[in-house]
Amino acid sequence: MLPDELLLAVFDFYVCGADDEGRWVTLVHVCRRWRHIVFAFPHLLDLQIVCTDRTPVREMLHIWPAFPITVRVSGLSGGIPDNVVAALKHRDRVCGIYIKAGFGDGFGKLATVPVVQDPFPALTHLHLGAYDKAPIVPDSFLGGSAPRLRSLSLKNFKYPALQKLLLSATGLVSLSLSDRTYISPQTIVDCLTSLVRLEKLEIEFRPDWPYGTPRRPSRHPPPPTWHTDLRPLPVLATLAFRGEIECFDHLFTHIDTPRLEDIDMQFNNPPFFDFSRIFLFTGLKEMFEALDQAHMVVSKYRSVNVTLSSRRRTTGGKVLRLLFKGRAVWGRIQDQGCQLSPANSERMDVRDVSAMHHVENDEWLELFRFFAAVGNLYLSEALAMCVAPALQELVGGGVTEVLPALENLFIENFQRSGLMKEAIGEFVTARELSGHPVTVQSWTEEIRE
Repeated sequence: MLPDELLLAVFDFYVCGADDEGRWVTLVHVCRRWRHIVFAFPHLLDLQIVCTDRTPVREMLHIWPAFPITVRVSGLSGGIPDNVVAALKHRDRVCGIYIKAGFGDGFGKLATVPVVQDPFPALTHLHLGAYDKAPIVPDSFLGGSAPRLRSLSLKNFKYPALQKLLLSATGLVSLSLSDRTYISPQTIVDCLTSLVRLEKLEIEFRPDWPYGTPRRPSRHPPPPTWHTDLRPLPVLATLAFRGEIECFDHLFTHIDTPRLEDIDMQFNNPPFFDFSRIFLFTGLKEMFEALDQAHMVVSKYRSVNVTLSSRRRTTGGKVLRLLFKGRAVWGRIQDQGCQLSPANSERMDVRDVSAMHHVENDEWLELFRFFAAVGNLYLSEALAMCVAPALQELVGGGVTEVLPALENLFIENFQRSGLMKEAIGEFVTARELSGHPVTVQSWTEEIRE
């Protein structure tokens, strides 16, 4: 009873965003009319034939029309599957190659097959990942170029000729390099010059990353070194970085990202903490100044996880997520006094994950000194039990030296703890007598926002 146009819309919704590119096969087996509609709009429905090492590739290619081919292989370790080679022989139809290399030299053997040493003119997606020691991608792989490539992901692969491949892929939209890819920041900067359509960039450098400047022994960061020959990435919207902060400095003092919207950073044992540098490097100083809300998850020995956003939505939903990892992270925060948040943060959520009972009262007070503009402080129940004694110490004098702008203190399940209520009560009384009253309220995670 439904018209063809409505059925087509339903089919598009069914296959759109599906992880399985072969989901359309279910539709064509329902009835002759559905099969006719699906086959009449192959580009709209993005019809692809998915070939794996366990599918009857030759039969599939004989039965179905000449749709684009996606090759997926998971756990490639030993011999080369005949089905995979049969699919790769159709180089002019292969649009996607997804390979997970296992514990062996399966990829090395596959890379020596003559068919994969020729160009793949229709290839738009290339994703290579490895579980074991990093396999080496030979220079001859794909003929050394992929002009139609739109997304590239390399995880734990060595690719000596990667720069040549990137320079040929001028239409690249998404780039992800992680683990032991072994490509220097300078090489990445050189490649980014040609990737003017790049919208998503993910980079991960391992702690044993062999390139670039040595770690600086000083805990204080040197001033940024600005370059006049910035490489523009005009449409880059999403940026994720994992690694050493020196590598980040080297990358983003050379590129300009005016459209950046989503930033996710993870630094390993950073020698300094100053989030403002990230926005200076990426040209988003105004956005940084508009962030007035901080959500922090802290662990004494493991990490500090911070999400900065805007309560007034003045940044168009843009947020900054940062994760600092390493056993010395907490001590470095207390020792440096560097900027953990914009100076105008009005709201701060602090939650704990473990081991916070070992933090001394004076350490908590030092941490809160960094957030002089916070007017609304949210504490989880467990963390409030640790913070309350620290706030109680302020009663004797200097009650407004820490969190001077604080107006509202929200404590998870505040009514359940008598000892915490007593300690907080003394702090609240002292603030009221000082002319800077603080209101304490109970809250639950469900209504935190």
